[in-house]
Amino acid sequence: MEGDRIGEIAVRAGVSVDTVRFYERRGLLEEPPRTTAGYREYEPEGDQEPGPAKSA
Repeated sequence: MEGDRIGEIAVRAGVSVDTVRFYERRGLLEEPPRTTAGYREYEPEGDQEPGPAKSA
């Protein structure tokens, strides 16, 4: 796998997986591509990390 999964992004950003999903639904994060198994696959070291949006 090339990218990071949603749980890894959430841990690094200090938020829950549900929060990352919420940000996607609200359009604060672009929905990432998915693997053939349906997992979200974020850019490594995430250009899309939700950290800044947490304070918004």
